[in-house]
This record gives sequence, C-alpha cells and structure tokens, in this order.
Amino acid sequence: MKTQLRLFTLLSLLLALSVFKTQGQIMTNGGFESWGLQGLYMSPSGWITNNGIPAEPIVGQGPAHSGNYSARLMSDTLMGSYIGGQVTLHYTGSVKPLAVSGYWKGTMANIGDEVAGELYVYDASFNFIGVGSDYIYTTLSNWTPFNLIVNYTSGNAAVSTDIIITLFCTGPGSDADLDDLTMTYVTSTNDLITAHLPSAVMMPVLSTNNYKLYADVMSNAPLHIEVLNINGAKIYDYDEAGFTGHHEINIPADRFGNGMYICHVTGAGLESSLKFMCTK
Repeated sequence: MKTQLRLFTLLSLLLALSVFKTQGQIMTNGGFESWGLQGLYMSPSGWITNNGIPAEPIVGQGPAHSGNYSARLMSDTLMGSYIGGQVTLHYTGSVKPLAVSGYWKGTMANIGDEVAGELYVYDASFNFIGVGSDYIYTTLSNWTPFNLIVNYTSGNAAVSTDIIITLFCTGPGSDADLDDLTMTYVTSTNDLITAHLPSAVMMPVLSTNNYKLYADVMSNAPLHIEVLNINGAKIYDYDEAGFTGHHEINIPADRFGNGMYICHVTGAGLESSLKFMCTK
C-alpha cells in the first residue's frame, strides 16, 4: 500500500513540477512566514504543495518554531486510501548543496506512518548526482532538528535541486509541522554558506581586497546594490540583471579607503543590509 501511495505522490509531484519548473523557483520562504493562494487554497509562497488533490487542503499553517507560522502537513482520504500533505521546492543555481536543515515535529498515529524529507541534486542532463534524506517514524512532541545531508555519487556540476517533504499515512490522525529551513552550499569560489533564503551574503575574496556578494532571489526582477560609507554617503552602486536563482556579484572594495561600509541589496523579493570592513 505504501508503495502505491509513494507512486501516486511521485506522479503528483511530477505533474506539479511540469507547471512550476519553467518559473525557475529557488529556495525561499524557509520559515514559512509568507502565504498566498495556490489554486483555491492558501499555501506557503515559493513552495509547491499537493493541496487540491483530495477534497480538503492537506498543507496549512501550523504553530511556529520561530516567527508566526510553520507548514503543517495533514491527511485526507483519496480513492479509498489516505494521502498526506507534501511541500516541494525546486532550486536552480550553480551552487553545490551540502545539506538542508530545519526543525520538525509530528504525530504518527498509525503503524507505518512517517514523514520523509528527501533532497535530490541533478546535473545538466537531469541525472541524479546526489541524494539526502531524513525521516520521522514515531511521534515527536517537541521541535526536533533534522538534516538532509547530500551524498554525491558523481563529480558533475550541480544545476538544480528538489527538496521534497511528505507525510505518508495509512490511517487518520497523523500530522507534522516544519519550520526554519536553511540550505548549506558551496559556491563557485569554494565558499561555504548557510543561508535562510532568500538571502544575501558577503564574503572576502582571498588574496585580494575585494568582496563577493552571493544573492539568491525568487523572481526575475533586477537587483540594486549600493555601498555606503559609515556617514551614509553612497560611494558605489550597481544594477544586476534580473533572473531567478543564484547570483555572484563582485564588490570592488579595493577602490574604497580603509573603514566600515554597508552594502544595501534590494529587489526581487530581497532587502538586506550587510556591513563589511576594508583594511589594506
């Protein structure tokens, strides 16, 4: 029975991805604070859910680990069986994911019920090159950390990643809450970053006086970058062409004098101010 449910869930996921992949969704809203209509039902923004497959919504708002909301996975009946809620995120970008971490809890009311967290990394030919997973098999009353650590089987470059968290159930009464997801990844310059996305992170470029800005965004709107000195005067600005996904932007700090600066990043659903120091 569980094999049939997994097959049905996979087919539902493939159908959803065929609609959403062309939009280039990236990892966003890991705290599940932003919600909007997806079809007839409220769903976490930036995530694909299986709401609308059974008659009642099976992904909704739950109590938060932090902030205001978590994503709650619930169950309903469909064609004589039980189906659980699922959230899926398709991330695109030239970064190499190492892990997705977060917090979850849940009630497993029936023998065989579980929550499965799964992460799949693909190369340019859509071959699996890395997989990570973690599971809940028993009731967890308190928020518990989980980690989807990627095991790579190929040295091919990562192009896209699917994050799928599903409640599998054989009867009524099971549910699960998810919150505060982050991704740890390696950039093209081998910097290790853990970010609650969408995000902007600055890192110094080794052996130079420059910095690199790593930004992950959720829409095709352009990014605007300004650098201000400690007195608030603008000394540098730059507009990055708009595209969904991962951006790596050089900040020419070797042009600046010694001191503290603020890099202000806005656009494409992102607003962030980052302090950095120049010393020569």
